Amino acid sequence: MSRPLAAALLLAATTLTARAEPAPAPALAASPTATPAATPTATPGSDLPLPPGERAGVRGAPTPDANPMERFGWLRHLVGACWHGLHADGVTSDTQCYEAQWKRHLRGTITISWLKDGKRAEDFDGDSVFSWSDQRGRILFTNWSSTGGYGLGEAYLEGDSVIFPSMAKVATSEQRHRWIRLGRDEFAVIRERRVGEAWTELTKVTYRRVGKKDQKARKK
Repeated sequence: MSRPLAAALLLAATTLTARAEPAPAPALAASPTATPAATPTATPGSDLPLPPGERAGVRGAPTPDANPMERFGWLRHLVGACWHGLHADGVTSDTQCYEAQWKRHLRGTITISWLKDGKRAEDFDGDSVFSWSDQRGRILFTNWSSTGGYGLGEAYLEGDSVIFPSMAKVATSEQRHRWIRLGRDEFAVIRERRVGEAWTELTKVTYRRVGKKDQKARKK
């Protein structure tokens, strides 16, 4: 069974995007069917090109005296809780938990569960750390997993969405993960593909708050 390294992180994020994920659907840091919460794989740094029309520092850049966590937009509200999502296959699910570190970084964990030989299995765990880059004007993240996977990526705020762009094309299509907040206790990770000038939804996983994070109960 293939398990690509998921992002999210976080929160993705994740995505997370492209992380290790169980088939047949993606899950985040993040993507919605078999990819862990939507997190696209990329290499953060000043050498990465910005999409046409973007300039570094224009998206979500905080004022000098702002709370550093505000740079993450609504993602900061995921801190202190765990979030559970069921994938489109009705079998695969994942739980993501988030916490703040030093009041300026966002850390996320993910555990993916699915049926293996007719029994519930949990043999994929991932961690992510998200940081703000003043130089890029974006969120940069690193994620790693219990299967040995490791990835780097970035995300940016676009209105009420957090976008995790894919740095690699899938066949001839361009894909991304979009995280949206549905309310105080829910958010969704949507995997989209560009069709012409528009983005078409491919998969969607809705995550619901399941409780405060107990750090002592975390897996080592």
